[in-house]
Amino acid sequence: MLKARSHKGEIIITTETRIDQAAQWSWRQLRMGYAHTAVIMRGEHSCKALRAILGPYTGCVWFDHAVNYPPPSAAGAATLAAAAGVAGGGGGAAAADPQEVLLPAGRIAVFFDDVNYSKLELMLLILRLGGYNVLAMDTDTLMIDDFYFWMDTPDYKGYQLLSQVDGMGTLNIGFLYARGASPGGPVAWALAEALLRNIRWREQPGVVAGFNGSMSYCWDQSVVTDTVYSALVGRPLFWRCLDVRPLDRMWNLREDGLKAFQAAHAALITPALKSKSFSMERPGPACHWHTAGKDGLRNNEGVMTLPHFKGEWPQALGGRALGEMTPVARAFMAMLRGSGTPLWPDLEDPATQAAAAAVPAERFAYFSAHVMRPNGTEPCNVAAHFVVSPDKPMGKRFQLLHNHAFSFPLAHLLHGPGGAYFATNVHASGGGGGGAHHAARAGAGAGLHHSRLGQHVPLPRVIALAPGVISRTPTPPGGGGGGGGGGGGIVLSGRPQLVELMAALSTVAVAAGRTLAVPSLSCDYPWMHRGGAFPYNGSHYVPWRYLNGGAFAPFGPSIHNMSCEWFAWVQHGCLHGPLHTERRAHGHGDHGHVAARMLLSIEMEHFMEQIAPEARAVRPGPGGNVLSVPAAAAAGADGVVNVTAAQLGEALKAIPPEAPVVWLAQPMRVTDLSGPSAAAHQQWMNHCCGLIWPHGFNRICFWEF
Repeated sequence: MLKARSHKGEIIITTETRIDQAAQWSWRQLRMGYAHTAVIMRGEHSCKALRAILGPYTGCVWFDHAVNYPPPSAAGAATLAAAAGVAGGGGGAAAADPQEVLLPAGRIAVFFDDVNYSKLELMLLILRLGGYNVLAMDTDTLMIDDFYFWMDTPDYKGYQLLSQVDGMGTLNIGFLYARGASPGGPVAWALAEALLRNIRWREQPGVVAGFNGSMSYCWDQSVVTDTVYSALVGRPLFWRCLDVRPLDRMWNLREDGLKAFQAAHAALITPALKSKSFSMERPGPACHWHTAGKDGLRNNEGVMTLPHFKGEWPQALGGRALGEMTPVARAFMAMLRGSGTPLWPDLEDPATQAAAAAVPAERFAYFSAHVMRPNGTEPCNVAAHFVVSPDKPMGKRFQLLHNHAFSFPLAHLLHGPGGAYFATNVHASGGGGGGAHHAARAGAGAGLHHSRLGQHVPLPRVIALAPGVISRTPTPPGGGGGGGGGGGGIVLSGRPQLVELMAALSTVAVAAGRTLAVPSLSCDYPWMHRGGAFPYNGSHYVPWRYLNGGAFAPFGPSIHNMSCEWFAWVQHGCLHGPLHTERRAHGHGDHGHVAARMLLSIEMEHFMEQIAPEARAVRPGPGGNVLSVPAAAAAGADGVVNVTAAQLGEALKAIPPEAPVVWLAQPMRVTDLSGPSAAAHQQWMNHCCGLIWPHGFNRICFWEF
């Protein structure tokens, strides 16, 4: 696999359970010119499906064997005693049959069902072979610039492990790069130890209970932070995995509890991490002067060695937190020895201190904010990791979408012409989150099948304001302005007016049985800006700190022509909720689709490209696609025309039902919805943050929109 998928000793890996997101991630790497990739999936059937989409560019692997764990020890008291350091305490996993072979010699197996640990294990196995460099990415990460160009600059040469830093100042292993690491050195040990600790904890629940924990295994990011920091300080640490003690709630409050535990670790970690300065001479890093301050770009680095236990288990650092070596743990170590390269000595054996000290040290550093900036991206970054959004799975895919990193044609191939939209595809979420994967059919032509409701659906039938009804900018041509409109269309005075307008239009969409399109608005509107210390000078510039990035997402063909999408629309309940007919069908079969409620403005742009020019043109009159305002109706002070359901139904008769889009020449509101239509509309209002903003804050909208 490595010979086929690597390039000059480099390989990029990720893990994914969903065919669509695996294909999108692979496409993003190919777009950057990176074909040396491998996606870890659930099985051969998934890889066949991915190959049917990507052809020879497919890089897909799976583990064909999983280790079975023996039942936990019945001698819980002995295990607890061992965990507490009581003399004579022993135990561990249940005594296994000495004749039983958990993993035959030469076999590779996955030791955890968690997909993130599959990625960690594959990264380790590659490093154990020697001669390969591995970049491990989450599927909600995005390459913006050439990663390898920057890794060849002096700032990053000479480091064997580089990591993104998370918001807590520790490792975020969603973007982790190992280069030139020895198969038996500190970097490989840290990855192996992260897996090994969780194997031992899973086999010895009594040990976990001994330190008042309740986990079956520690979060991958926390345990890798612990093992990397162990190598940096020169002794084993359990800082992030043992800093939560759910079986001892008072531990967080006691002076000898969490506070003392963190202080003991800080005394070791702080001197082991040194501040590193990054060059600001090139255009990319120089873009960050506004956030870096007078000292420029800085982060931490350190030297990793094999951290010998020395037979000591200080209680201040967590005590004997690992218990004993267990059958599955021994099978795991035997698998690592099978690579044929030298393995590090047993660091829990007091007699191996000299051997451990003789293993060459390796260097670690965090990426600068230029390579990977936490919590989002700016145009001058090398890579981005989407970790903040109101609706996490949906919001992450939206961030890929508005950063031009989502392929609509690929989504069409996977889901059909209508399945690329949030409104019609209930599972079109982004990296992170997501549920169980349903197997794709294994036949040669079945790779495009993904057996979930919401796939292979036709285009939605849309209703939208005609171009010019709402002014895209706050200074429209033609002199329009104010709430009542004018020659250049209605200029929105703020979010409240936008909410009122969309709430009115939502009644028309429900009554017409169509999907409502969000109007496109320029980022020029002042109510989209932060104000204060970040001024907007009349034209957009990089970095756009003046934008309220927590509420509005910019997109567009250039910085001089940017539109902004309001995050309050990027919600499950706004776009395709709240009626979940697929739940009653258990996600299988053709039992109808959820209500296609709303298209985002960025999606509407693509929708218009999909339909024929004559269908997208605004064509008033009989047989056209413009909804005529009933003669008896009149616009109010807010510019919205009030109509009855009967009047709307009569006006719709003049438009062919199959018309892809119905244009509204004026904003409308249906005043007398009743029966199922009224119930459906009320459900929509109750579940869509944007339609009830700000009244839904801290009720259904847990975000500052």
